Amino acid sequence: MCVSRDHGCLKSPRSSTPSFAQAFCRVLGKRVGKDATRLTADDPALGRFIEALTDWMRQNGADMNATPGPKTLVNWCREGSVPYWGRFEPVLDFLFADKPTDPDRAVLRDAWGAADAARSAAAATPRRSTAANLDGPEPGVSDFDAEGEEPLQQGLAELRIDPPARGGNKPNLVDIRIAIAFAECEDMVEGQGITLALTDATLLPAYAAGCAPELNSRAGEGENGCEGLVLRAGQWLVTGPKNNAGHLNGEPLDANQPLLTLRVPGQETDGLSLTLRSKPKALVVIPDDPEDESRITKDKLLQLLLQRTQDPDNDGWITWGRARLRRKKPA
Repeated sequence: MCVSRDHGCLKSPRSSTPSFAQAFCRVLGKRVGKDATRLTADDPALGRFIEALTDWMRQNGADMNATPGPKTLVNWCREGSVPYWGRFEPVLDFLFADKPTDPDRAVLRDAWGAADAARSAAAATPRRSTAANLDGPEPGVSDFDAEGEEPLQQGLAELRIDPPARGGNKPNLVDIRIAIAFAECEDMVEGQGITLALTDATLLPAYAAGCAPELNSRAGEGENGCEGLVLRAGQWLVTGPKNNAGHLNGEPLDANQPLLTLRVPGQETDGLSLTLRSKPKALVVIPDDPEDESRITKDKLLQLLLQRTQDPDNDGWITWGRARLRRKKPA
């Protein structure tokens, strides 16, 4: 089973050379005789392409588990994700089976290589969210250190906390700003192509001794409304934004809205930690092949994710990420 932390959903970098999606659309469009940027998953032309691809893979002894479905091909065209080589190689070979020296083959192969390298680099960069392409803030003067764990599943659900700037007339009140981002994420489990998504999640805070949220300062509390977060029993239920499929997709908080204002006593222990988690039932696993037994695929995936969850006693929760804010020790 393969569900690694660098399996994120990353768009190819914009440059003068074509992105993977642009190059793939161009080649696929030639093959199906249509503008590939307008293809939909139920387009008959795409269905015929997949039938021909499947027959070719079977005749050439390719791994049939790597056969992409129509949704996957549309996703590649729209820069929704970059496929892994084991999944893309047979498609590339099929596209140029009759013309292996076609210049378009080298262009498409190079575009894929650049996108895959960018994905690997992003996965290795600390405090970066590929789910919504969130970069950390520029370093500034703060009395606090912020740190975060690597997401459990890069690109699916990610959490970052920003160090608050020093200053203000109320030194014992600190605005806590975070970024949380969600997206549908393409992955593979034992050679089977899947798409992962979440229908809901929970953001759980833990406050250091003496620290507490200021009254009516939390997102979703009192008049401090927030469409994507519902405050309940001291924790936030993440309810949006969602796409048409009902999957979390985007950022519940905008850049100008703090999660809360934290009242601190001015001690070395000041701070808080945040945990982004969900129940297993909130995880959606969509096989590329509708005939796959999705329940078994999901059970296998859940088993792996629960093994990787950092909590020794997780009570059935999947922990997607953690972030902490701590007052700096005196120099």
